[in-house]
Amino acid sequence: MIALGCSHVDRRRDARIKVVLGDVRSATKPSRPRRFIKRRKLSHDSFWTTRWIVPLQRKASVATGLPRADESFKCALRDRGSTPYPRCHQRLVHPCRIDRGRVATNVKILPHTHTVDRNLSSLIRVSLIQGIRVGIQLPEVEREVRWPEYQTMAQAAEKVGFNSMWIGDHLIYRGDGRPERGPWEAWTLLSALAAVTERIELGPLVACVGFHPPALLAKMAAGIDEVSSGRFIFGVGAGWNQPEFDAFGIPFDQRGARFEEAFTILRTLCSGERCTFAGKFNTVNDAVLLPTPHRPIPIMIGSTGERVLRAALPHAQWWNTWFDWFGNSAEGFAKQNVHISEIAREVGRDPKTLKRSACLLVVTDASAGERPVPDTYTAATLTDIRQRVIEMHDAGADEVILVSDPINERSVLALAQTLQ
Repeated sequence: MIALGCSHVDRRRDARIKVVLGDVRSATKPSRPRRFIKRRKLSHDSFWTTRWIVPLQRKASVATGLPRADESFKCALRDRGSTPYPRCHQRLVHPCRIDRGRVATNVKILPHTHTVDRNLSSLIRVSLIQGIRVGIQLPEVEREVRWPEYQTMAQAAEKVGFNSMWIGDHLIYRGDGRPERGPWEAWTLLSALAAVTERIELGPLVACVGFHPPALLAKMAAGIDEVSSGRFIFGVGAGWNQPEFDAFGIPFDQRGARFEEAFTILRTLCSGERCTFAGKFNTVNDAVLLPTPHRPIPIMIGSTGERVLRAALPHAQWWNTWFDWFGNSAEGFAKQNVHISEIAREVGRDPKTLKRSACLLVVTDASAGERPVPDTYTAATLTDIRQRVIEMHDAGADEVILVSDPINERSVLALAQTLQ
C-alpha cells in the first residue's frame, strides 16, 4: 500500500518545512507529526478521502501555479479497496514533493485509479500562462506520423505544462485537390495516449457521432476515461467531410436529425443513467454503462450549426470552435461567442455555466507548409502567440487549443518556451 509519510520536519529558525511523500508499508497506523491535521469524510460508497493539510513556509516561492505557501496544500488519498490492511492505509493519487519552499510536481496517477477529489487537478497541473488553459492538437493528416512520435509528442506536451491534447476523428481525406491521405483511427490512438500519460487531459476534436452507434460511442468514452483516470473530455460533432462517409459506407444525409438522436443517447449514458430510446435512426433498449464510470463524462460540442447547438447546449459542459470558423482572431471569436450565449439562453441554459474553447492556428516554422494558411486571416507566430492567447482568453475563451504548423515535438517545446 502507499500512504503519506513525513521524512522529517526541519525546525530551523525560518521554520522551513520539508515534507516527502513516500511508501509506508507498515500495517500499523502511521504516526501524525504535530503540525499535521488529518480529517476524513465519506465521499462515495466505496471511497474514503483523506486530506493532509501541510503548512508551508509563508515566504516560499511556488513556481508551478500551485497555491502560495501561506495557503494549505492538499493531497488526496484514496482507499485501495479490499485489502488485508487497515483502512487507514491509503493509496496516493497525487504525490508531490515540497522542498526548500518550492513544489516539485512529480505527479503519478496510477493505472486504474480514479481521482476522488477532481479539484486537485487544478492544484497539481502546471499552467503555461497563469489562469489560462492551453491545449495542443496532435497531428492528423498533415504528414504521416507513427506511434513512437505520437508518444513522444504527448509526453513532451504533458511535461512542459499543456493542459490538454486532442486528436481529430476522421477516416480519409480525398477530392480536395491534394493527395489522398488518412489518419489513424482516433479512439484507438486516444486509448494508447491515455495509457502513456499521467496528468494531461485528452479527447477527440471532435468525434463524429455518425461513425459509430451512439451507445457504443458512450461505452468507448467510458473506457478511455477509465484508462486515463478521469482525464477524458468527450468532444462530439455531426461530421462534415462527405467523401469519408461515402468511402466507408456511412449515411451522410439528415445529419442534423441523426445527431439529435445520437446525442440524446450518448449524453444520457455518459451521465450515468440507463437509456431506452426508439428513433428513426437509432434504437436502444435499457442500455447502461457497466462497469459504472466513476464520474459523469464531460461532453464538448464542436459546432456552429444552429440545429446541433440547440440539441447539445442544454447538456454539454464545453463548446469548441475551429479557427476557420471565426477567422483566427480574438475579435471574430468574441462575435461568435456572443451568438453562442444567445442560443444558450434560448434553450434554457445559463451561458455562464458553459465553458468555451477555441482552436488557434500558429505557424512555428514558415518553411514547413503542412497546413496552408488562406489569405482571409492571419496565423499566429512564435513572436505573438502569447499575446494572441491572452486576447482569446479576454474575448471569452476558457481554453485555447493550439493548432501548430508544423505539429512535431520541436514545435510543442518551442510553443511552451514562448508561452511561459
